[in-house]
Amino acid sequence: MTRSCESFLRRISDQRLHSRSKLTPKRLGLLVFFNLAIVTGNPIIAPSAHADSGSSPVHFFEFDLLTVDTEGHPALSVSDSHGVLDAMLAGDTGKLLTIRKVLEQNPGPEPAFDIMRLALCDAAIARTKGDIERSSRIIRQALQTAQPWSNPAHSVNPFNFMLMTLLSGNFLLEGNPPIWAAERTYLEQNLFAPIRAHYEKPSLDFSDVEQLRLTALPDALPPLTTEGPRLDHVSFNPFATIIDNSTVTTAAAKIDVDGSIAPAIINTGTVLGAVPASLQRQHHWSQIGTFTEYGPSTKPPRIVKIVRVPSLTLGHTTFRNQMMMVIQSDFAVIGLQTLGILRHVIMNEHEMTFGPDVPFTCRRHTSQLSSISGFKAGLLLPVTYEGKRSMAIMNTGENYPEPLVIDVARLSNALSGSRKEQKIETATGNEQEKGVKHTTTLLIDGHLAHGAIRYRIGKADQLPTLTMSALEGRTLAFDLRAGIACLD
Repeated sequence: MTRSCESFLRRISDQRLHSRSKLTPKRLGLLVFFNLAIVTGNPIIAPSAHADSGSSPVHFFEFDLLTVDTEGHPALSVSDSHGVLDAMLAGDTGKLLTIRKVLEQNPGPEPAFDIMRLALCDAAIARTKGDIERSSRIIRQALQTAQPWSNPAHSVNPFNFMLMTLLSGNFLLEGNPPIWAAERTYLEQNLFAPIRAHYEKPSLDFSDVEQLRLTALPDALPPLTTEGPRLDHVSFNPFATIIDNSTVTTAAAKIDVDGSIAPAIINTGTVLGAVPASLQRQHHWSQIGTFTEYGPSTKPPRIVKIVRVPSLTLGHTTFRNQMMMVIQSDFAVIGLQTLGILRHVIMNEHEMTFGPDVPFTCRRHTSQLSSISGFKAGLLLPVTYEGKRSMAIMNTGENYPEPLVIDVARLSNALSGSRKEQKIETATGNEQEKGVKHTTTLLIDGHLAHGAIRYRIGKADQLPTLTMSALEGRTLAFDLRAGIACLD
């Protein structure tokens, strides 16, 4: 997500601030935003002094930040040098607490920037604990307190850019599409447009925050609503999934999508759900946006339609106005945006029950990862394997026979186990995949499990994944509205 600023750091690392030196806004911003060495300069100028009619002044966005995507288009990826956004993407609350302590002990010369960068860290901490409401409250308070630098009408800078983008992502995560759409429209007009003008690049892509784009007016997204019994139930696996000549546990159920019955996979590893393209052709649902799916660097990105599905029924519970992707698959996908509306969700290998009247004893706060835009998110559980301890993403949409999947850059000879190449059934269709199966003993959220690890080619810096097979003999309980999750 971040772009390296090492060369920029080297260029200024020898500069120092003398006791009576003053700072320009540009150098001040670089000092605080990138945590660079202190620099000499001229007197501080208030951000409002730079405002002119028709556009907001842009501060601290350097040309070093620009990159080029696989199709040759200019792109901008904004992050912080302390790694707040990276730690949030990893769901690493401990690292965020350490970063916050460092920030608190090393204030910069501009109090408004200190307020905003501490708020960014605090809001990220709240996100990793599943407390979206607190995260949003922290951001709103900081934007109010850090005036005028927090106000895009006076200054568009990396601080208010990150805070407002994080706030927009919160609305997506809490299942509030109308507010999310209004916020994204505001960001486009008051942050993205001035930055594009600043770089003189009208086609500039904000790759970290614009994967999900709104193409309809905000009022095309009515509020999400839910109606159903206080205790509901669905059984899993109405169809068999065969891998290695054996039936594999699949979190699948029949659902009603706007009057059409379809198989669906319950997937805790994605935010937005999805509907098959065949159903979209049949129902002609309104397109409200697009999602850009980035593959390997050698392949161009793929554009996926986002539609508004008027009605979706799981069990006896009906969800209205869901934002869903259109995919080339025979299966629909139920993601965290839908599951997050439900209270007291309990899943095992055979079934899922949910509703406020479901007996629920889990009281542990969740550990969650999420991207700044809120489009990527997941529940995290601790796992110990081969003498290593790590957090792992609980992804019920992965139906491997092995409970733990680890991505590696390549399948080296150092990986012991049986090598396999087989067709894997996933939420987006069948895929041919190479892997190594290694039999071992796992400790999943404190529970001993005799199983195996599947190593597959992927992003080596990605957290391990717990598959649906991890629920064999165990129960996953979560309530995202309350910010709690347990594996028993």
